[in-house]
Amino acid sequence: MAVLGWQNYYNYSPHLFMDITSFGGIYENTTIRGLVKDHNVAHTQTWNSPLEGLSADNKYSTTAGILQAGEIEKLFRDNPLFKGRTLISLQQSTQVWQGAEPLSITATLLFKGYRLNTFEDEVENAIKALHLWASPELNAGVALSTLSALVGDTEQIQNISGEVPFDINVSFMNRSFNAVYKIESVNENQETAKIHKNGNRIEQEVSVTFGSKRALSRNTAGTDFKPMN
Repeated sequence: MAVLGWQNYYNYSPHLFMDITSFGGIYENTTIRGLVKDHNVAHTQTWNSPLEGLSADNKYSTTAGILQAGEIEKLFRDNPLFKGRTLISLQQSTQVWQGAEPLSITATLLFKGYRLNTFEDEVENAIKALHLWASPELNAGVALSTLSALVGDTEQIQNISGEVPFDINVSFMNRSFNAVYKIESVNENQETAKIHKNGNRIEQEVSVTFGSKRALSRNTAGTDFKPMN
């Protein structure tokens, strides 16, 4: 498989590199390899309190306010039992699970050229491939009124329809993230760029955000999120 980016690990541990591969399309059978300078993996679950607004305090807010403020206490000869009271219970704070966010990975990758005859693949072409994998291929399109006439015409549909960005796979830090991923953003930090006299970059840091196309599940965690060894 062809490699864009780091052609050799040099004096670095292989586990410090991120390998990104595409499931098809341009640069098929190609790995983009970058040195991970910084990264963050976010696995977020959604929890809420659906009973939060179902207390007597919410239904009778004015009465509840008077009760907490101690105004009712005055009617019962300053009995402290009627001051600072609430009808909200532990039940209203009960959290229930309501969904899972896809796994999100943000990484800052360093691309660096070590040899004059390969630094274009080590830096420029590696970054170009990231942008291409993150991009759709859009055609001019066709009027909606003519779509019905194309039903069943596979060749014409292929000619007028575009393609969404490629699915990818990510592995780094001795972990293989086998879930299907998409590239959500590619950002080049121009302050880190080093330029060769011919105008090409020989060093560049790029921040890339990946998102899984579905949430992780316990029954697939063994294949979605596992050590490579």
